[in-house]
Amino acid sequence: MNGESASSGPAFALWRPEGLYAAIGLAQDPNQELDVDTLRRDGAGLIRRQSGGGSVILCPGILCWEAWATLAEVAGSFAGGADPGIRQAYACLSRPVSEGLKRLGVWVFPAGICDISITSDNGGEARKMAGMAQLRRRDRVLVHGSILVDPDLGLLTRYLKIPSEQPEYRRGRSHRDFCLSVAEKLRQDSARGEALIARLAGAIADSASVLGWVMLAPPPQLESAAAELENGKYRSEAWNWERKRDLEIREF
Repeated sequence: MNGESASSGPAFALWRPEGLYAAIGLAQDPNQELDVDTLRRDGAGLIRRQSGGGSVILCPGILCWEAWATLAEVAGSFAGGADPGIRQAYACLSRPVSEGLKRLGVWVFPAGICDISITSDNGGEARKMAGMAQLRRRDRVLVHGSILVDPDLGLLTRYLKIPSEQPEYRRGRSHRDFCLSVAEKLRQDSARGEALIARLAGAIADSASVLGWVMLAPPPQLESAAAELENGKYRSEAWNWERKRDLEIREF
């Protein structure tokens, strides 16, 4: 899935988290959103994203993705070509994920502002299968997210408090009642874990290729300037645990 882009269209990448982390939105307070005592006691990490959105758990069984494009490229996906809003950017840049899931027989739809959801077999309620967040810088937009492929969903209840902000369709449900994994939906014991993640990753990559997007692989190691920024800022206690909201930063 390697490729080089000369701004020939949206770029797309898939990756899998290593270890166990809670990832929080740019302006969130970890003490409000997380069971920080349990998180620290278990030795789990904490990552504060540059993007907004809610808190998620990154662990084995999760497949992560990211897509980035110019606003003009996103606008070109919609009639009229107007400056795309938040929902339009989510709809455009999550297309490979939705199409890839459908290739596996998992028919998803957008829900709330930034969720990818599925109708459950039990009661027909909409349940969250993936979440997204968005970041804009000048004329570019990044959308990234995580898909519940076959994780231990008990970790959500263990580390995440009921979120301070909820989409209306959640209706106060617990994490376990609100979220549904791909494996649970498919009910295929023969295609779980690593095999299911590989199948889904392949289906999503194929969908991106059909759309003409550039598929990129995360680099094996960061360039020196990026590595210095990561180690000096984004892994620091001050950034992840203590950062206060900066009203001058535009969040989505």
